[in-house]
This record gives sequence, C-alpha cells and structure tokens, in this order.
Amino acid sequence: MRSHVREDLVSTLRAESAVYNEIEKARHEQARQSALMIADQPSLKALMSTNDRLTVEDGSESILRSSHSDLLILENVSGNLLAFHSASNDLPASALTQLMKGSSGEEDWWFAGDIFTT
Repeated sequence: MRSHVREDLVSTLRAESAVYNEIEKARHEQARQSALMIADQPSLKALMSTNDRLTVEDGSESILRSSHSDLLILENVSGNLLAFHSASNDLPASALTQLMKGSSGEEDWWFAGDIFTT
C-alpha cells in the first residue's frame, strides 16, 4: 500500500511540476513580449534618443503606470542608467545599479525589497 501511495505521489508531483514549468514559460514569454512592445513605442524611442538622464527619467514615468509593471529600467546602449521607476519605494536606484553590474546576459533575476524582477 505504501509503495502504491508513494508512486501515486511521485506521479502527481511530476505532473504538477510539468504544469508549473509550462505556466512559468508562458509568463516569461508574456513578460518578454511586453518589454518588446514597450521598447517599440515611437515616443519612447524618441525619448531615449535624447540620451539625457533627466529628460528620460521625467518623460518615462507614465510608462510604469500604463504597463502595470512593478519596475521599469531604461538604459542606453552603453549600459548607463537613464531612468528608473519602481512601484515600491524600498528599492533605491543605487542598489539596482549594483545588481545590474553583476548581470551577465540579456536577462537576470533579483529579489530586492518587495520586488522580484526578471
């Protein structure tokens, strides 16, 4: 009986893990598509072309609200931070800059303050 219960539990956990992985893949793809849509906005492209931190910071504040995101980071091609907006006041830009310096690829994840970012 114990063996049967164990096998059933293992089978259930594997099935649930597969479902979770599929949901996580879909969530990741949705986040990637949202980021691409935001980046493709002509108004944002024009704003970023100024390469002026104060201009980009001020002009991009509404994007965070309209995207229903918790975090918006805009950087130029050199990797310099041009804008940082957070739904939480617990995440200072200086901490984020340090986290981003440690990133090695196109995407990374952090848990800082009350925000989990990818």
